[in-house]
Amino acid sequence: LMVQEAFKERHGKHASEVKLAAGEMSGAPSGGTLATMLSIVDELKADPSLRKVFGNPYALNPKGVRGPDRSDQSGVRFDKDFDMWTGPFMMAAINTRIVRRSHALNGLPWGEGFRYSEVMSTGKGTAGLSRAIALTGGIVAFMAGLALPLTRPLLERRLPSPGEGPNKETRDKGFFKTRLVALNDGQTVRGLVADQHDPGYGSTAIMLSESAVCLAFDGAELKSDGGILTPASAMGMRLVERLRKAGMTFEIQG
Repeated sequence: LMVQEAFKERHGKHASEVKLAAGEMSGAPSGGTLATMLSIVDELKADPSLRKVFGNPYALNPKGVRGPDRSDQSGVRFDKDFDMWTGPFMMAAINTRIVRRSHALNGLPWGEGFRYSEVMSTGKGTAGLSRAIALTGGIVAFMAGLALPLTRPLLERRLPSPGEGPNKETRDKGFFKTRLVALNDGQTVRGLVADQHDPGYGSTAIMLSESAVCLAFDGAELKSDGGILTPASAMGMRLVERLRKAGMTFEIQG
């Protein structure tokens, strides 16, 4: 939303594609997050028909509203727009669907051909390629380990349980940086979203609390009439303004 507004202001039109690259970060997942992943694996095994839903890039869109996006990145690629090697981003399967639903609920303001994707950036050169290969292999091995009866118990014993998570020292050292690029006909706008808190705890807490305050006190400035909404369709840039005031970085860089 931020880079689209900047693109429209700068170029007089919206971007036809937006890419997000998760980058440098420090933090650790909670036991609850991992339990959710285990539950998803179990549900997909129990009901194979859910795989089609989970793999549908427009699964959260209103019926009949689709676009050109296909599956999320699952391997190693060099992204020329970020000038970096990239691998799969674990949260892409969730985040991208929410962005596409936001676009649909807002009336497709960026066009029916709008594309959106998320990846994990690993850097440049041989080192970046090596990290992308290691990342991809690690994700494949981890998900296979969760799905296989022989390795699942071993992983569960080593993973934090629901209610457990990183200690205060680890949380205090947490941070993240996420880069975005909006594209259309050779024109670009670049953005940065970042925070100096553990992404799974500190940053998430800020987002949740500021969303609640925004809904409670900014109702007159919000456009939505209600429904099963997303943050962008319900609160839009008003939430971004609150998150900035709370210390998070949302900026246009070029």
